[in-house]
Amino acid sequence: MWWNKKKESLEEKIVRIVKDSVSKTGTTITEVAERLKKEAGLSDKAALGIAEIALSKISTKKEEVLKSELASVLELPFSKSHRDLIEKAITNLSNNKTDSKELSDSIFNIRLLESEDWLLKGEKLIIQNKLNEALDCFDISLKFNQHNTSCLIERGKVLQDLDFHKDAIKDFSKVIDERPNDFSIIYLRGCSYMKIWELKNAENDFNKAIQLSVNANERQTRAAKENGFDSVASMYRRMLNMLTIFKDDDTEFIEQMKMINNKERSV
Repeated sequence: MWWNKKKESLEEKIVRIVKDSVSKTGTTITEVAERLKKEAGLSDKAALGIAEIALSKISTKKEEVLKSELASVLELPFSKSHRDLIEKAITNLSNNKTDSKELSDSIFNIRLLESEDWLLKGEKLIIQNKLNEALDCFDISLKFNQHNTSCLIERGKVLQDLDFHKDAIKDFSKVIDERPNDFSIIYLRGCSYMKIWELKNAENDFNKAIQLSVNANERQTRAAKENGFDSVASMYRRMLNMLTIFKDDDTEFIEQMKMINNKERSV
């Protein structure tokens, strides 16, 4: 019965108002304080103090939850400036000063920038012939953006130079999935297939690269001529002709070479 209903104490009323207020998106300290003054009869100072404490605790809790959810992202080796931007965005979201889409977009764009930065670091290390260090940089770049085709190409080339041909093939294949007419990458993959004695796959790649190389640009054609070939196609045909030397040979030597060149990275 209504007359048996327990009367709400001041403390209970304050808790109810605070919980109700902060459950609404975008609630400000001023709005909570106004409700506390109006509905609980608190003074300006008391209402403002309670509102500040309540929203501060809730914001801190939200921030902890958000950081926990984004733990895998924040484990990445962001530069300090980028990490600070993300931390600030998390705080703003916990304080209802931004929305989740804005945070998501911000992290996405920062990841793209970080990926490019690590790619550039790796390319500089290649020039210094520090291939293993470059490989580490490319690995990090692809953690930030696994679809960075430029990085996949550079890592594939380094993997080739280090005789990790199976791993190089994986990177080149990902690029070819995105750029099926990129004959230069198809040719590179064919070279790695040849190294691990998958000769049929190598033959297929060389033939396809030769067919597509009719679209070679001036720079690619000039590079082929500088290496003593009439065209890109003639350069690729040389590798295709080399396959005939090994194609039907099943000697113990070739089996040994297969074992040597079939190594894979342990990451």
